[in-house]
Amino acid sequence: MRAGLVWHGPRYPTPIDYAEDRPRQSPSAMTPLTISILLLVCAFVITVAYVAVDEHS
Repeated sequence: MRAGLVWHGPRYPTPIDYAEDRPRQSPSAMTPLTISILLLVCAFVITVAYVAVDEHS
């Protein structure tokens, strides 16, 4: 148990609990949502670049 995390009984901690636990969390924290968005953007950029190179050849 981390200090500051309130125990509400046998249930999974909600994002609100984590937000209260880490008030000084940096905005650039690598959350699963951030990672998935970055992966989608990278895949999109790679696809666009591949299509552009393929059209020029």
